[in-house]
Amino acid sequence: MRVLNSRSVIIGLAVTSALLVGACTKKVVVPVTSAAPIASYCTTPQTFTSPVTITGSAKYEFRENGNGAVSGTPGNIRFAEVVVTDSAGTIVQCTETDSSGNFSFDLSANSGTYTVKVNSRANNSNLKAYVMNNPTDNTYYSVATTVSSASSGSISLTASATGAVIAGAFNILDKLADANVFLRTQASAGACTTFTDCNAFTVAPIVYVYWTKGFNPNVYLGGSATSGVSFFLKGTNELYILGGIEGDVDSSDCDHFDNSIILHEYGHFIEGNYSGTDSPGGRHAPNETLDPRLSWSEGFANFFQAAVTGVPLYRDTEGNVSCGSGCTQPFHDENLEAYENYDNPALIALGQGNFHEFSVTRALWDALDPHPVSGAGGGASPDEAVTSPFAEIWTVFTGTSYGFASSGARFRNIGLFFKTQSALGGSQDWSSIRTLEMQRGTQQDFATPLVQNTCGATTISPFNSTNTTFAESHLFYDNDFYAHYHASGTLNVRVAYASDATPINVDLIVWKNGYRYGTLTDALASSQQSRTTDGGDEEISISATAGWYMINVMAFPNSVATPGSATYTLYINGSQYCASLNP
Repeated sequence: MRVLNSRSVIIGLAVTSALLVGACTKKVVVPVTSAAPIASYCTTPQTFTSPVTITGSAKYEFRENGNGAVSGTPGNIRFAEVVVTDSAGTIVQCTETDSSGNFSFDLSANSGTYTVKVNSRANNSNLKAYVMNNPTDNTYYSVATTVSSASSGSISLTASATGAVIAGAFNILDKLADANVFLRTQASAGACTTFTDCNAFTVAPIVYVYWTKGFNPNVYLGGSATSGVSFFLKGTNELYILGGIEGDVDSSDCDHFDNSIILHEYGHFIEGNYSGTDSPGGRHAPNETLDPRLSWSEGFANFFQAAVTGVPLYRDTEGNVSCGSGCTQPFHDENLEAYENYDNPALIALGQGNFHEFSVTRALWDALDPHPVSGAGGGASPDEAVTSPFAEIWTVFTGTSYGFASSGARFRNIGLFFKTQSALGGSQDWSSIRTLEMQRGTQQDFATPLVQNTCGATTISPFNSTNTTFAESHLFYDNDFYAHYHASGTLNVRVAYASDATPINVDLIVWKNGYRYGTLTDALASSQQSRTTDGGDEEISISATAGWYMINVMAFPNSVATPGSATYTLYINGSQYCASLNP
């Protein structure tokens, strides 16, 4: 099984566990108490009579491709705070770098010596982000030099990618600047005029990013110090970026120069602040069938980083060339223009693309760029004629009247996204994209709406497995998921089913909104009688508050390697309910 090397995950504070690839359930123990206050941002430049003027430029080094040689052309530190202090440490001047990393400020004309610091934070109309060491100290990073005020002059500062690796903090800051510039350009007021319910972007709310050279934030989750992870902490506007393993930044996994991962995590932050998410979090790998709420959230974050960089690639690196021969590991790449052999839509059933995160990613990417490249993975994806503006995706993603940020949105997944895009009268027909990725433009495959009606029985055919655990259940084949609004009071749900010649077992679970599949404490109720006969009833009856619930009809083989199938009829409070004909 091929997985991305440094696992990224979205973790909610209300959820006490996070399932990571290859890891056990871990408690969220991010330190949030006794935190040092964050130093005030310097916002007021000082004026002087007959001043001298100091001009400067601020740059940061980075590793090419994430773990290669240090680039010979450093990047610009943009939109960042610049603070000038005297010999006593008192702030005497402040300014900010511009879009090219340049700055200037005045000082009183004397023979004093001052320290100039460019800090790893910004709080302005271009970018609002603080990159700091940890949530207890809340200390930002600085690149500094001294200057004399005897006369006007110029200075330059460069954060190094070696040694203390201060450049790691500034690379993170600059990728967030990239994202804000991209969104301001592609989702501007002008770009939004074409689409109803499009919300123009200006600048994202402040985000706090925690990164330390050689430090693995997985320990905040109660996890192993040797298993690296970067993550977004839902509800706090905090990102945690992997800085290495047990002090090692050269031969271990690090993410501070892995732009795909930085922007992926910021994509979760953007989702949390501008859209709505139902993702339960948890383990995810490119070759796995996932909960569609999770595959949507992770798939969007994968897409977002590619949209910002303009490169159809998700890259994670390990080691770097500074550690010597044999330390640099191969790139962990996901090419968004070519199917991997294990992730080829031709090998899955129609509708199953909804359950694969990189299928979601490719579908969104193809909406922007219809031109595939060849020579990677299992072969280039076929061409299609769709070329839509990012503002159209942004409209569905952030729309407060009809889109994913609306109060009516629930159980968000790619099927709902396509349905909304079509209903809003999108610029183009995206059916060719859906066909390529084995997806449908409706909610037929997940969170299917129910209507009170009389209809024929529904067939369910589980995957060829005899395992009867949630962990081994195939989310696509073994489960039908129905969204149902209950007005309050008694909720009675009954499934009457009959098997074919090869008996199977059918269970019934009613999940609460926000549930994690397989965690029965998230269920309102369940009926899971073990049967070896050819059918029967599964029924629950419970008092429930008003709200949306997910009715899950789940099938298992009884005792044979090749299962049969069953037909079932669904009843709610005594009346038959059927899948909507327009899901």
